[in-house]
Amino acid sequence: MKTTCRNCGTFCNFFSIYNDEKILKCSKCRAYQWAGSVSSFEELYTQDYFNGDEYVAYEKSAEIYRLNLDRKLQTVLCSPYFDNKTPGHYLNERIFELGSATGEFLKILHKRKFTNLLGSEISSFCREVAEQDGFQLLNPLSDDHMQSIKDFNPTIFCAWDVWEHLENPCIIFNDILRFNQDINLVALSTVDSGAIVPRVNGNRWRQFHPPTHMNYPTRKSFKTFFESIGFSVKILKSFGYYRPLADYLSVFLGRKTVSLFPFLFKIPLYLNLYDIQIVVAERKK
Repeated sequence: MKTTCRNCGTFCNFFSIYNDEKILKCSKCRAYQWAGSVSSFEELYTQDYFNGDEYVAYEKSAEIYRLNLDRKLQTVLCSPYFDNKTPGHYLNERIFELGSATGEFLKILHKRKFTNLLGSEISSFCREVAEQDGFQLLNPLSDDHMQSIKDFNPTIFCAWDVWEHLENPCIIFNDILRFNQDINLVALSTVDSGAIVPRVNGNRWRQFHPPTHMNYPTRKSFKTFFESIGFSVKILKSFGYYRPLADYLSVFLGRKTVSLFPFLFKIPLYLNLYDIQIVVAERKK
């Protein structure tokens, strides 16, 4: 069958994999996507998602997750885009983040003296937590979402671990970039289905769990997509993560047991299976 790839934006041939007609693989970029339907995206990301379903306890582990976000910011700042900019200059950048969760990245930016910040998050639970910390996040399902972004007039667009969750990320990213011509830099992290681990594990890959993960791009996906919309990829590499010891122990002991020991959520362990990628792309002059 022919359809448009949600990962590279190309209209091309697709074929099903894993003996599942809902898992379609792109013949162009070799990424795959889940073709099932979701009745309500907002209901996928309730408080339970962040406390037991996907994460053991997101808020308890926030300090460790900020380690990863701080490293992502350092990667962005290493982009050629910042080569000739002094700190006083780049602190004036207007940064929009899609998929802000509880606002941990915005907190890092604020601590680093960035002042022009805007976030967007589908989870009402996360928006409430962020608001308690002084960050007002947009609701991407609201009718004025796009207009609110345009009014903010961002220069940098970040989306950490969001691409895989979106119904059609190519369309969403293209719309944001097309309606906001002052965005000169895009930075994102997401899964990499072209890596060795997912190729070996197939549908047993730890990142394979539709419907919360709907898209499984490769590195070629982003080279193709960004080239097609007038952006040049400047950084494209694997990215390892720190995760709390509690997350690993919960596999054997259960979430309730590890939750009895709060210190386990403060001990970071680093792991890189080379199946997560970080991408930084710059608008062509």
